[in-house]
Amino acid sequence: AGCKGTINAPQAVTLTELSGSAATPAVKVEGNLKIKVPTASAATFKTDAKVKRALKSAIAAAIVGVDPFMVTILAVTDSSRRLNTPRQLSTAALNVKYDITLPGDNSVSVNNVTSAMAAPTN
Repeated sequence: AGCKGTINAPQAVTLTELSGSAATPAVKVEGNLKIKVPTASAATFKTDAKVKRALKSAIAAAIVGVDPFMVTILAVTDSSRRLNTPRQLSTAALNVKYDITLPGDNSVSVNNVTSAMAAPTN
């Protein structure tokens, strides 16, 4: 049936320069975002390769000039804190940690990518 969820604005952005040719080094932009998914789908979201591909595509589609192959999903983890008495919630909050590798010769600027990553989403 597929998984459904909502992507919220990223929590943090970190820039790291990667080794590459001296003239055009690659740049890695790291981000985090929180998604809300139906509680019944939370386990699937954390482990399913199809979900990770969909997340890569969604992140890339939100940033002009970024292709899914540039996006790496590093981790999908629980965002909610655990209490001693579990509540039955209809949605679960998950954190998605990812990075985007921009080749040095890419026409996409780091500033454009980080601006797009920080923009609020609906």
